[in-house]
Amino acid sequence: MEDSIKIFDNKINSSHEDDNLACLYKPLDEDDRPDRDDDWHLDPDRLYRHLDPVCWKTEITLARELGVSWRQIRKAKETLEEERKIVITYLWNGTRRNPRHVITKLGNKRRTLVPIKSINGSCVVDPVVVSQWSDLRRMDLIELYLKSNWQIIPLTVRGKHPVMNLRLWRQVSNSRDSVLDYFWRHENQNIGMVVQNMTVIDLDTKVIPDDFYCTEFDNTLTSETGNGFHFFFKADPVIKSSVKIFSDVVDTRCSNSFVTLPPSVHESGFTYRWVTCDGLANLPIRIRRAWQKNYFERGLNKQAFRLPAVIAEGARNDTLFRFGRSLRKHGKSFDEIVSEINQANTLRCKPSLGSTELRCLIRSVWNSPDRDDFKV
Repeated sequence: MEDSIKIFDNKINSSHEDDNLACLYKPLDEDDRPDRDDDWHLDPDRLYRHLDPVCWKTEITLARELGVSWRQIRKAKETLEEERKIVITYLWNGTRRNPRHVITKLGNKRRTLVPIKSINGSCVVDPVVVSQWSDLRRMDLIELYLKSNWQIIPLTVRGKHPVMNLRLWRQVSNSRDSVLDYFWRHENQNIGMVVQNMTVIDLDTKVIPDDFYCTEFDNTLTSETGNGFHFFFKADPVIKSSVKIFSDVVDTRCSNSFVTLPPSVHESGFTYRWVTCDGLANLPIRIRRAWQKNYFERGLNKQAFRLPAVIAEGARNDTLFRFGRSLRKHGKSFDEIVSEINQANTLRCKPSLGSTELRCLIRSVWNSPDRDDFKV
């Protein structure tokens, strides 16, 4: 009987040493173990008060400090995240399926976004009467964007690429009147925006996914594009600019990326238009969690980079950037990288990137730091 107890104890002890099971097990004495019925009722505010402003502790550590189970900690964390009191950011941790994460508490003084104002700047645009957006003339909409403190840029005719680099555009657009004058003189150029303090979900299909049928997507600023829709949300602290993380038809656009604004004209002839104007909503937490999950699964399953034979529109910037970073990590010189990227752009991209956009991409390739998870 004593031998069987020792064998059982050894199995328990060995399970404690397993890293993959550590986050799923909390050793408790029988007197301290909570009842099953009470296992999910830790007050989230109690956990919030216990957390440091930036907390690296695991669920096991927090459970031991508070005298509860790891299930209570996990449930309380989910509740606090849904209440937007904390942000959980996952970090690369080798090839493990349970990545390290950091919990950041959000205070009451949060940065607010610039409200969308009407043309005369005296009141907020009524988000219910969407026809006010659709019926406005091109120059009136541009003035609306400027009064909203949006950083708009000129794009090519029926295209999505800037006609000049941002440094030159800032020199040209040193005042609001100069921007209006430029777009008045170039009436056929499309209108773009440098994304700031927003997270934009770029859907490349007219069929709305089931995950997008919710209040947040229904009540946030939305434009219809040539291929699908742009959903504008308040800046999410976790999501980054990405290509096809959710699916083959969903991209994300975050700070310093470009989006096309109405009333630009798509290459198909379709005119971009606003379909919902209810201000900027918070991105649903479940969308953030889905993005994190897919982002890490892609990293875990990532293979060494291979340049595809044909690079279609929508994947050109990301593919050429990764190609350039692989050359950089292999020790190629700047001139060699320029030559290789130019050749790939000419022979493989359909259609090829413009010279201005390509120069910006090459500069970003050369100056960006290496990521630990990148594989060459």
